[in-house]
Amino acid sequence: MGLIEMLLGEEPPIWDWFIHDDPGEYGEYATQYALENAYLPGAKKVYRNLYVPLGDGTTTEVDVLLLHEKGIVVLESKNYSGWIFGGIDQYKWCQSLGHGRKEYFYNPVKQNQKHIKALSKELGLPEAAFLSCVVFSDRCELKDVPEDTANLMILHREDMMFSLRLYFHRITIKYSMEELKKFDKILRGFESDDPKVRKEHVQKVNEKMNSDICPRCGRKLVRRNGRYGFFYGCSGFPNCRYTRNSVEE
Repeated sequence: MGLIEMLLGEEPPIWDWFIHDDPGEYGEYATQYALENAYLPGAKKVYRNLYVPLGDGTTTEVDVLLLHEKGIVVLESKNYSGWIFGGIDQYKWCQSLGHGRKEYFYNPVKQNQKHIKALSKELGLPEAAFLSCVVFSDRCELKDVPEDTANLMILHREDMMFSLRLYFHRITIKYSMEELKKFDKILRGFESDDPKVRKEHVQKVNEKMNSDICPRCGRKLVRRNGRYGFFYGCSGFPNCRYTRNSVEE
């Protein structure tokens, strides 16, 4: 992306690059900036860093959310480089950086599904009402990732606005101004840029991750070996299929 994209509002100005020294935080900001400033017809509002309750005393952090009269888009930002590989049901995806170096990260589709499940409960909407959008940095190459569906997009940030404009062009208005105001009131209750809120979120997630009790059914968690190393799974498998590792949020 470059000057034209900046003029169109799809990329922050150059000086903003120096304000955000954390790559992940900048990716979220760049996604928010494009949604707020680029052309996208229709009533809309953008939120960032939503801490949505999970019902067990913890929260799940939504990177960016677009509330639009034609739908609600939940965006998971990944500001990675290298080649990206991952399947829809794989627990971890792979970031290949060359020279045999590989890093693994929690499946962002599953990560966003968790966000959507929590939002579905709080907003009183079915999970199918949300569009899951996983936005990768333009610095990476999506080598082998799942195909888009009616409720899922996996794309580069440079393609995000074009894809969303096309998506909304194909569907009719879903929500009235009264409904948008109701959703906005709920979502604003989850929004925070307070470092203390972030710290509390991370602390509670770590406490949950260090617990040996399954948060879904209350059974014991047991350590298992998987394709990408060890993970914790519910002892009630296959009746309960909960799994976790240290990178899940």
